[in-house]
Amino acid sequence: MENSTENIQKQNLNKTEIFIDIEKLKGYINKMQLEIDLLEEIVKLLKP
Repeated sequence: MENSTENIQKQNLNKTEIFIDIEKLKGYINKMQLEIDLLEEIVKLLKP
């Protein structure tokens, strides 16, 4: 019985880790989007 509780706890921990990774990924994506937007603005300024 204790073993199954341990497995459930491990699964929940894995879900938490995945959620944290997804949140990190969202942060990276937002940062990349900002950098892309900035580059697009620079390109607009450089065009004659």
